[in-house]
Formats: sequence, structure tokens, C-alpha cells
Amino acid sequence: MEIKWYLVVAVFGLILGAVSLSIQMYTLVKLDAESRGMEKPKWWGALTLAGSNSSGLLMYLLLRKKDIIPDGKYKEQILACKKKAGVSLAFICVFVILTMIASIYQIGSGAEDIIKNSINSN
Repeated sequence: MEIKWYLVVAVFGLILGAVSLSIQMYTLVKLDAESRGMEKPKWWGALTLAGSNSSGLLMYLLLRKKDIIPDGKYKEQILACKKKAGVSLAFICVFVILTMIASIYQIGSGAEDIIKNSINSN
């Protein structure tokens, strides 16, 4: 059974969306840490990317300075980054659905080939 082009495109779109969301999360946390005056904002941004269960993001949210609210300069950048992250998340959702549909179609066409071959061999 050969892999069809639409399955490759769907998986590539899914990976592209995941990378885009990761970049947006890094940027969002870095900007938030800078606006709150925390040391090493790039480190905090990188920490959010580490760990598959979002433990870095959870640690940042628990340890950040809560009494400081981002000012106008950072607020606009953070809002723009949130919108981009939302678009990335929507992109991922669409391509998860497309990947599932393409996989089901791929499996269905493979089963059809097996049935045809078994009928032709008899």
C-alpha cells in the first residue's frame, strides 16, 4: 500500500501548525516575562517549550510576578501574539481532521485492494 499525496499534505500541515504554535508560545511567554521585569525572559520562553505535558508553562504561570500587569507597549504585542497562537491552534484542528479523514480513506482504499486481489487470485 503506497502513501497518497493527500495524507502527506495533511500531516505536513499538522506539523507546520504545531511548529507555529510553539513559536507563538515562546514569543508570548518571553514578552510576558519581559513586561513583568523577570530575569532571563528568553529562558522562560524556552522552558515553556520543554516538556511534553506543558510543565514548563505551568511552572512559569505559577512563578511569574502576578502583581505587575503588562503596560501598553507590551500589551499590544502580547495581544497580537495571542491572535497568531489562536490561528495556529485553528490550523492544527483543521489539519487533525484532514489527517483523520485522509487516514481513513487510505485504510479504506487499502482494504479495497486486498479484497480485489483475493478475488482475482481465486
